[in-house]
Amino acid sequence: LLESTALDGLPDGMKVIRTDCYRYAGLLLGDFLAGRWTQTRFNELVTALQKYAYHPKPGRYAESICHDPYGRSRKQFG
Repeated sequence: LLESTALDGLPDGMKVIRTDCYRYAGLLLGDFLAGRWTQTRFNELVTALQKYAYHPKPGRYAESICHDPYGRSRKQFG
């Protein structure tokens, strides 16, 4: 919810830092469970996410190819 709300106010093609989205979601969940949740706090965190938005570098997020025939998680025994 934080990420999609932050992206609504940005120009096309920009992204927000997803790690910060998870961190802020934890803060909001703690506030909600403690009974301190406010819309103002939500808006502050969305503004903070938008502050550090960035344009992805072209060709940087291409699909990675695994050259190991056994994959990353499987090991060959024998």
